[in-house]
Amino acid sequence: MYFFSPYWDVLNRSTGSFEKIRSAKGLDIKYSGRMKRNFTDGSQRAGHIAVGEMFLTKYFFPKKKFYYFWPRMTRKDVEFLDLHKPDDKEWKLLRNEPGVEIICIDDLEGVPENIIKKLNYIKDKPLKGKTIQSFNKIAESIADLLNNDKVKIIDRDRKFKPAQQNLSKFTN
Repeated sequence: MYFFSPYWDVLNRSTGSFEKIRSAKGLDIKYSGRMKRNFTDGSQRAGHIAVGEMFLTKYFFPKKKFYYFWPRMTRKDVEFLDLHKPDDKEWKLLRNEPGVEIICIDDLEGVPENIIKKLNYIKDKPLKGKTIQSFNKIAESIADLLNNDKVKIIDRDRKFKPAQQNLSKFTN
């Protein structure tokens, strides 16, 4: 199932060909416009919103595994946050919640170059006005590509990997 925040009415789609595609592929994907700055700039407060969206999705689908897809972020952005925000409560919740896996644009195989260029153009821009319109079109294009097997989620280990703490200052 592909759904876009904050359009929760789509969560209840469960019939017809839509359900057959979703069930056959095991793709429950929550799209969101998160960017790295949302988690590094305290004025953004986006970590709280992301956690709320995640738990709301889990409330609607308590037994489902789902992907939290942030196409404006890369795997390097996630690894940066793992390294620099390992004790951030929202980041910890998002990265450790059972049944929830964060995927980024580079976790998809087969995304056309023109879509990647459009995402790079809006990567760090606030989602308002023309930018959100562009983001929604891009997300719909990616959903269509996933539904039609033109893009696939790369199977890889995306578990939370906190930085090793440097304890040398305590052992000398």
